[in-house]
Amino acid sequence: MNLSQSLLLLLGLLVFSGMATAQDVFTVAKSGDVAAMAKLLKKKPKLAQATQPDGETALHLAARANDTAMAALLLRNRAAIDAQSNDGVTPLQAARSAEMAELLIAAGANINHADHVGATPLHDAALLRHPEVAAVLLSKGAQVNVENSIGQTPLWLAVDNGDADIAEMLLAAGADPNIADSDGRTPIFSAVEQEDIALTQTLIAAGAQVGIEDAEATLLTQVAQQTGNIELISLIDAAMGPQGDAQEYPDQPADEVTDELTDEATDQPTDAATDEPIEVPDPSGLETSIALSIGANGDLEELAVLVVQNLDDVRINGTAYIALAKDRRDVLELLLANGATVSYRTGVAGTTALHLAAAAGDTDLMEFLLHQPDAQINAPAALFADDGATAIHLAAAAGKTEMVRFLLDHGADPTIEAIRNGVTPLHAAAENADLAMVRLLVERGADADPHNSAGESSPLHYAAQGNKADVVGYLLDHGAMIDRKDLRKQTPLFWAVRSSAFQAASLLLDRGADPMAIDWNHQTVIDFARQNGKREMVEMMEKKMEK
Repeated sequence: MNLSQSLLLLLGLLVFSGMATAQDVFTVAKSGDVAAMAKLLKKKPKLAQATQPDGETALHLAARANDTAMAALLLRNRAAIDAQSNDGVTPLQAARSAEMAELLIAAGANINHADHVGATPLHDAALLRHPEVAAVLLSKGAQVNVENSIGQTPLWLAVDNGDADIAEMLLAAGADPNIADSDGRTPIFSAVEQEDIALTQTLIAAGAQVGIEDAEATLLTQVAQQTGNIELISLIDAAMGPQGDAQEYPDQPADEVTDELTDEATDQPTDAATDEPIEVPDPSGLETSIALSIGANGDLEELAVLVVQNLDDVRINGTAYIALAKDRRDVLELLLANGATVSYRTGVAGTTALHLAAAAGDTDLMEFLLHQPDAQINAPAALFADDGATAIHLAAAAGKTEMVRFLLDHGADPTIEAIRNGVTPLHAAAENADLAMVRLLVERGADADPHNSAGESSPLHYAAQGNKADVVGYLLDHGAMIDRKDLRKQTPLFWAVRSSAFQAASLLLDRGADPMAIDWNHQTVIDFARQNGKREMVEMMEKKMEK
């Protein structure tokens, strides 16, 4: 007889004797035994309204487990449809399927209820990637542009997840793509950062503004530039158009802006011999980076002089410099000959040509750049670009093993921390579940269990989330702490459970991970699994605990 069977037998005896308690209703709800729940509620119907220490009811548990039969039974016994947990979460916010959402809404659930962080059921559907739940909520009239406590709309969360299906559904329902969060960032910032060209195009087609900046004065164009993705940079440049430039002058009438831009555009350099205007790319931003990289009439030297003379104009330096550095060695050499520097940072974005070459995995370009007098292999980008990551961070994050090897051979520090969050190149390699790169970094001096200055999660957390047992095993074999806690006091096993990383979780448990470890919400790993409907994880942990 296993643990679950023993509990149910004991429960049956308690119900028969009339001694059933509030805790029993939660035990039965988690077991999924509808017949046992019916017997329990027949004796004590008020147990349908009982709450756990975290404020959740049995209806919360049934909703999260997608147990419609259990939920229907609880509702027939007057379970509180909008009961709130200690965090203000209702059963509808825990729903994981269209059927459950339909059932709860039909019973009177408030579709626009906001929890203690301002999240509504539609926020949760977007955040947890449940398009079928989102569709039901929208069909019932859920507010599509509601903001949570930090200004994020459901669309903002969907785009941040890279979830095109939910994003398109929300846009079709009237979602505003120009609502910014508390950091002044609209959804398109996330799409651009992720280099999601299709989603960026979708947002632009829906009216997303591109000539904008966030609360830190970082322009969207700068965010695009720091990716080094020429197609994306060109897309944003093309979307700017004449209207895009006008967005940079929000306090001026449109006709005044047009006059200013016209004056700028007509102020062309002239040929010293003929006094005739020289045809050069328009530095107003109307030309794309591709046009700039070609140059007027193919005159590369003229283009190089133009770009260097306008290094303070981010539209020239940022867009053109990155495009040239990545795609045109001949133009890059001319830029350097005319005063450009390898260490020049592209505006607020802060990336240099070295960062771009590293992310692209271009070892030939990197070798050329490192021979320049001002090249600094361990220089960080600005804080707004990858949290101050160095070239080796970006190469590891991009999965460029040969570039990582090249950088290590030329003096890159395998233990270096990113300025803002303290992560190392090994974190990036572990997140990619790249055993070859993880092994390379550890063999070249990276600590398998780095104690980074920001106290963030360890490489083992990322490996567990990626469900790569070989990477998890390698890190453990080389000194990673199995129950190291992150800032939320969650161990790698929490991360594996959250991502349904069954193989990684199994290995962690076999190697001694504690399923009773407690996080900052005072919940154990196994409770966390139950509350998030991870039944297979719960069963696996229960079996491990029985041994």
